[in-house]
Amino acid sequence: MLATYGHLLAKDEFIADEARKFSARIRDVSQQLATIEMQTGADISAGMVTYDASCHLLYGQHSGEASLRMLRTIPGLDFVGLEGADRCCGGAGIYNLMEPEMSQRVLREKLDQIVVTKAEILTTGNPGCQMQIGAGASLAGMPLKVCHPVELLDESYRRAGIYD
Repeated sequence: MLATYGHLLAKDEFIADEARKFSARIRDVSQQLATIEMQTGADISAGMVTYDASCHLLYGQHSGEASLRMLRTIPGLDFVGLEGADRCCGGAGIYNLMEPEMSQRVLREKLDQIVVTKAEILTTGNPGCQMQIGAGASLAGMPLKVCHPVELLDESYRRAGIYD
């Protein structure tokens, strides 16, 4: 949302310029890390991992690859692509509350694709997606850990001794 202030306030003569400058500075942690040469961490033996690209990163911030780049710095990560990773999980802000039946259908499609990957861990860069997929997996009895990609990077760096 913060990244859209420039657009939303473009016609406000008093704040448009500041809103545009502010929006230009908004970045996800994966985007920020993509601006530096990242260190290689240690193997974390996490099991099969997949990634679901959050809509806000893909379509709002045009940065779907940044999280994948982050994951690639973890040696030995047993990564498998997720069919439909570019499609919504059904959370969509409060969509899951406003349109629960449709949201559940969209989520079911996502969960079905996750089952195909045999992933034990799903990473996604949006807390809403984490809650939607995590809750859906739990209710479906799926043994799936859901986390942010930076959490796996953090564990890899910790094990490598990059920081304590």
